[in-house]
Amino acid sequence: TKEWRVEMNIDLFVQLPELKQARIVAGMQGKTRIISNVKMMDAPDIIHYLTHGDLLVTTAYHYAGKPERLLELVKAMNEKGCAGLGIKQERFLGKIPAVVLDYANETNFSIIALPEQIGLSSVANQVLSAILDQRTNELKTALDTHRTFSNHIVSGKGLPHLLENVAQLVGSPVLLMNERCQLLSSSNTSSPVVNGMEYLHRMGYAFFTEGSRYSSFTLLMNHPKTVTVFPVYTDKAKKGILVI
Repeated sequence: TKEWRVEMNIDLFVQLPELKQARIVAGMQGKTRIISNVKMMDAPDIIHYLTHGDLLVTTAYHYAGKPERLLELVKAMNEKGCAGLGIKQERFLGKIPAVVLDYANETNFSIIALPEQIGLSSVANQVLSAILDQRTNELKTALDTHRTFSNHIVSGKGLPHLLENVAQLVGSPVLLMNERCQLLSSSNTSSPVVNGMEYLHRMGYAFFTEGSRYSSFTLLMNHPKTVTVFPVYTDKAKKGILVI
């Protein structure tokens, strides 16, 4: 069975070894926001340097006694799609203003109270190291996948064997269908998904929106099954469908 990578998010951030004393104090529903980068700040104009997915860690020195300024920062970060805000609140703020916590809860923007004994650089290094480990695993998976398909091409084996290799890589049965949802080949010919896909085609269901790379939906059968479908482009005008 394939173990899929879990993106670094706020929930995993507070579970890192050195950060187990960190607490999400507002915006709990936003804990699944993905962290793509970590930035440290003790400058009042940091918002101009933040981008989507950033986690900002700070002592909030410039916002002590200025709750309206801190609220402006949190609003701007939320609008930019930042992942969250980590604050060492006890050093300068004393506590995070209620108006800021209220806004964070309303918008599901996570605010984390960071442990006072850990430096901001250590916090950033912890997260960046975890993200780097994930990227390394991604690269290893990509190389393994490339090796598997290269070996298949060299072996000269047919389409059924190729689909079996794909099924082993993703840990799920794989179907290849034509544009009319007729089965061409499968790693599991007894899959009830075939009938479900044929039914959706007869009902005129559009599997892909314009420009989409894939689509996911649940087939409501005796045992509901969630599938992901990918377009397969050929030299014909209509495309086939790979179903996982």
